[in-house]
Amino acid sequence: MRSDLGADFRNAFANGAPGDDAQLRQDVANSAYTALTHGTDGLRNFPIFLAECFELRVWERERIFAGGTRQEPVSFHDFIHKPYPVGLGSSFEVIEKLIAGDAGLVTAWTKATKRPVGRPVVNQERREHRAQEDREFDERRGASSEKTAEARAFRATPYTWRDPRTIPPRAWLYDRHYIRRFVTSTIAPGGLGKSSLALVEAIAMATGRNLLGAVVQRPLRVWYWNGEDPREEVERRVAAILLNYQIDPDELDGRLFLDSGRDTPLVIVERVGERIVVMRPLVAGIVREMREREVDALIVDPFVSCHAVPENDNGAIDKVAKTWGNVADVTGSSVELVHHVRKPGGGQHGGFTVDDARGGSALIGAVRSCRVLNVMTQEQAEGAGIPAEDRRRHFRVDDGKANMQPPMERAVWRKLASVGLGNGTPDAPEDWVGVVTRWEKPDPLANVSVADLRAAQKAVSAGRWRESIQAGNWVGKPIAKALKLDPDNPAHKDKVKGLLKVWIGTGMFVVVEGKDEKRNVRSFVEVGERASD
Repeated sequence: MRSDLGADFRNAFANGAPGDDAQLRQDVANSAYTALTHGTDGLRNFPIFLAECFELRVWERERIFAGGTRQEPVSFHDFIHKPYPVGLGSSFEVIEKLIAGDAGLVTAWTKATKRPVGRPVVNQERREHRAQEDREFDERRGASSEKTAEARAFRATPYTWRDPRTIPPRAWLYDRHYIRRFVTSTIAPGGLGKSSLALVEAIAMATGRNLLGAVVQRPLRVWYWNGEDPREEVERRVAAILLNYQIDPDELDGRLFLDSGRDTPLVIVERVGERIVVMRPLVAGIVREMREREVDALIVDPFVSCHAVPENDNGAIDKVAKTWGNVADVTGSSVELVHHVRKPGGGQHGGFTVDDARGGSALIGAVRSCRVLNVMTQEQAEGAGIPAEDRRRHFRVDDGKANMQPPMERAVWRKLASVGLGNGTPDAPEDWVGVVTRWEKPDPLANVSVADLRAAQKAVSAGRWRESIQAGNWVGKPIAKALKLDPDNPAHKDKVKGLLKVWIGTGMFVVVEGKDEKRNVRSFVEVGERASD
């Protein structure tokens, strides 16, 4: 590449090549200079720079994020072949004159723009046609140039009292997490089951079925996009869910949409040079498709696959989150972003919170509801009587940030069930797929009778027992013995703790203060109301 090519182009372009906007010309010129001085690779990326500058003007006119009624802008590829913007042709002609003597650049340019050098782009008739369209659009909106300028002025809106009973309730779609016109997020370590959870929830919404304990008011339309796995793998997971829950595939007809990032990339924001650029044609396509399909919820899994910006750049991540927020707002849908946790620090084994989300914290600040998934700990598994080899199939769903609803009173548990697809062949075994299901910790009162309570009260009344589980005379020991349980067995110990909590809550036992043998004040447990039939 000629060393002065970028400078030549910038000077030629900035001196009046396209359109009538001096600042626009300067922006495009500077962007082009940056691209062209990066050699052939920079030239391949040049359409992104050019599209951003031209489409910024077009999108501002279309007012897509303000609910404009004009047909949305076409893609940049269509801008080249169907040149709508005034002056685009002349800008391309400038570029092609500058690179005409370099066969390598001509080849790169043709590949990048998908148009041969020298192809006529815009004629006077098309310019006049576009100008007439602009005038008609302004007339339909009743916006003269003065009114348009006034409408763009930033003004403070006075508060006017509104009867709270007339304010529509928040439009929750599912489990008080998915909500219309907002972005939500689920954060989890890899391999825990977050993709299966997202798909089970998607199918619950699409069918209107209560699969995980959450009531769905009516069947919804859900679009699930997976940026990591091929579509075939996503189809395996859907098939396993339908088999496990005995769902007829016809229930999903026209209500569940699946796409893979391997076939349909969904990078809505990129870093181009030193700039963070929103891929507006792609966003417009997403909005258009969601409107046409009447999508109620879009699930993006994982979040990292929908952008190409530095993860720790809060400004860039905020731009990605806000772009999704705009999509949710203008489509009236819920946008769920499935996200990873960062690598755990030294000594950290689970117990993740929203603060452990991978990358910048701007994402967590932008979402309205955020859940965190944590694998069941060894202690919890022992207490629930779950074998060590099955522990990692259980995980907890914690309400990490729900600033529009009261916090959950307790965590929700899920379990991965293994489902065979029955697709084995003589040459390959069948596929087994994990499917998220409901799981509840065992009820401590299960198989416990009034006679057992009387026996426990009799054992406790025979001595003086501490409330603290660390104490040598812990009250759980005589209760365990009365119920023929082993207090050293983790599962039995957990059951006794659960029974004590219930019985103290119902007044069968009471906690009182007293002094131990060293005259220290301690909490003791005594018999309260005597058990009766």
